[in-house]
Amino acid sequence: MKSKRTFDFELHAPHLDPFGQPLKGDFTAEIPIAWLRCFAGKSVKPAYLSVSVVDEGGEEQAATTSIRVRKDTVFARATGFHFSSPTIQVSTQRKKK
Repeated sequence: MKSKRTFDFELHAPHLDPFGQPLKGDFTAEIPIAWLRCFAGKSVKPAYLSVSVVDEGGEEQAATTSIRVRKDTVFARATGFHFSSPTIQVSTQRKKK
């Protein structure tokens, strides 16, 4: 069984904008593949990575997510989620559907 590593990025920001509307989040992380393999294991393949957004209670939030690989760098992106101390999780294994 392959082990799964998750990198958590915790965000803290006001929940509402100055007009009282919920803030929409936009997050991008640039992760060098060499660092990822060193930290999470040599068998890590960028094609197996996934991104998700979870709230303070651990429930997954609706968000548009993507993984892109370019020149030995992984770009993990999440957009359209609501701020309320979300955690962006980059996982080394895709979720089973």
